[in-house]
Amino acid sequence: MVCGHIKQAPRHSLVIDIEATESYSKIQIKGQPKDLSMSGCGLVSIRRFSKGTNVTIKLSRQCTQANALARVAYDNADLGMGFAFTHIEHGDKRVLEG
Repeated sequence: MVCGHIKQAPRHSLVIDIEATESYSKIQIKGQPKDLSMSGCGLVSIRRFSKGTNVTIKLSRQCTQANALARVAYDNADLGMGFAFTHIEHGDKRVLEG
């Protein structure tokens, strides 16, 4: 079986802080992402949001911060959560690219 060609952004492991805030209830989950790319990130956490939940993501490292709107792409007890970025402001994209 041959899968279609899906272009994926490279994922990187690095030490940054992540804060995911649910759009309606404002419930926050904080932690360290397991990976990060220009299209999304993964987070291992005891607390999780359901697949499809809209969140605001705040990524910070030392004095640098980037924000993105995202949707929970997957929620799995073993894998954690995966966030797919749905909107990133131009200035925040430049921070993520760095």
